[in-house]
Amino acid sequence: MPSYGEISSSIRGAWQLFVMDPRGMSQFNLSAVGFWNSFFAAIILAPIYFFVLLAQYKLNREVQKIDLEQNPATPTVAQIPDLSDYLLAQGIAYVALWAAFPIVMLWATRLINIQDKYIPFVVAYNWSTVAVMTVYLPPFALYYFGLVGIVGAIAPLLSILLVVVIYRWYVAYAALGLPAVACLGFVTLDFVVSVIIQVGANALFIS
Repeated sequence: MPSYGEISSSIRGAWQLFVMDPRGMSQFNLSAVGFWNSFFAAIILAPIYFFVLLAQYKLNREVQKIDLEQNPATPTVAQIPDLSDYLLAQGIAYVALWAAFPIVMLWATRLINIQDKYIPFVVAYNWSTVAVMTVYLPPFALYYFGLVGIVGAIAPLLSILLVVVIYRWYVAYAALGLPAVACLGFVTLDFVVSVIIQVGANALFIS
């Protein structure tokens, strides 16, 4: 388990990378111990993730209701499982995502012979998730507590998605030291892995 100092420094580094300050890399513990400590971010973020899931479920249900009213014969929105099944599916996906992408990156860095960059990348990537979840939180919170409607939640989320993609790209760029275009491949790989896991986890609970 990382010390408070390491957690604080790592989160500070994640936000420095968020504003495209490469000095953020120096805030991380890039040792083998720091590699394993970086997965503690998953525990820190678990309560936020749980709240986002509740808000996301409420949003999905409302979208589904509107779709059924407009298209009763041929709904266009995919079926949504019960809340308990939804939370379980997303919980499985959460654990799987934290494990799967580092494993895929181990293979990818070996494939292009940059194994020495593997630990710095995973450490930076794991801690950067703190910033990612933090910027996603406000629209979901505003929607969950009824301060904005569907449009008021979805519109900023689309903008935030673009910001997150750019951020993940910069994390790869700062940690791997590869050309900017090449780093897009790692962002794409992250997206593909995430989609596969999300679809697979949801499929377990949708009959």
